[in-house]
Amino acid sequence: MDATIKSAFEMGLKVIIPEGTNTTFDNPYMDKEKTYKYYNEFMWPRRFAECISVEETIQKMKKR
Repeated sequence: MDATIKSAFEMGLKVIIPEGTNTTFDNPYMDKEKTYKYYNEFMWPRRFAECISVEETIQKMKKR
């Protein structure tokens, strides 16, 4: 998912990730909870994507 988000960003697309709609698995460096938190709270927000609640996402979609 990380590569998809960054590719979309580089193409000029606005990326929104609704909270709790993606998942991951344990890896040699971090367990799945830490990995999820790393990307959703540190890596993507304010850089590559907007990580917001499902409710906020729905409101943004209604405005379109």
